[in-house]
Amino acid sequence: MSLPKIIEEIAGALLMALVLLDVLLTVLYARVGTGIISTRLARGTWLALRAVAKTRPSRRGKVLSFAGPIILLMLVLVWGIGLTLGSAFVLHPHMGSRIRANSGPTSTDFNSALFAGGSSISIVGAGDFAPKSRGFMMFYLFNSLVGMSMISLTLTYLMQIYSALRSRNSKALSLDIGTGRTGDAAEFVAGLGPQGRFDAAWVCCLLSF
Repeated sequence: MSLPKIIEEIAGALLMALVLLDVLLTVLYARVGTGIISTRLARGTWLALRAVAKTRPSRRGKVLSFAGPIILLMLVLVWGIGLTLGSAFVLHPHMGSRIRANSGPTSTDFNSALFAGGSSISIVGAGDFAPKSRGFMMFYLFNSLVGMSMISLTLTYLMQIYSALRSRNSKALSLDIGTGRTGDAAEFVAGLGPQGRFDAAWVCCLLSF
């Protein structure tokens, strides 16, 4: 195999390793700022939306409220595209030899390798391409396990985020109602002691938190 093909295969393996490491740091390790791709992607998306919000001052809050959902959507897409590209780089040098079509001649262009790589990760089906060597049979098996794990981890990650958001929104709503929808902390404190009686205020504080 020629040197460019070896470099392409190594680049694909490194790209897949980078994406998997980012998933590990973002979803499983779950510490702020530890992600490799996710942190930069979130920062870039936020800066872009903030720039858009500056052009519409009257709708600034509404525009920025879309930052979270867009960041999550972009992150899932980047992870999926990264794994697909990495698999395509690994498979491309071997299209037509160790990776062949189940019927008819095998296309050796990069688009076919991209389709084969995406199909090997997808849990829907293996596509029209199949491995013809033990090494790539193991690679296809690895990709299918990665695909299943990615879906499970991503769904769990999204559910955790929206569970935390629901809890935060519920708390914010209770505080808003406690201030009479004025946002004034004095109104909240006054509400804890109706008619000047604060002897049971600590109970209300415990119930509210």
